[in-house]
Amino acid sequence: MPQGLMEQLLSSSHYSGGNAAYIEGLYETYLHDPNGVPEEWSSFFDSLPRTNGSIAPDISHDTIIQHFELLGRRQARPDLLQVPAEFTWNMNASRSRLFN
Repeated sequence: MPQGLMEQLLSSSHYSGGNAAYIEGLYETYLHDPNGVPEEWSSFFDSLPRTNGSIAPDISHDTIIQHFELLGRRQARPDLLQVPAEFTWNMNASRSRLFN
């Protein structure tokens, strides 16, 4: 294996494998509160490129889950309040920059 490839693998391997769930958890925290993660991680997440030209901020999995729970309750009981604006999002826009 060429030395350059080995260096590239070593420099990025901590972002995958067994660490993926930990990093996703950090990112979820960051999406809710950028100051809730160490400065190094906040800087890393700030530097992630946007995908598909999207300028919209990423939305946490927790927010998406809450959105669908509200939709389900609303469908079961139309008399419930409308879905709050913070739970609306564009399903066609790419929302995950972390592992793409």
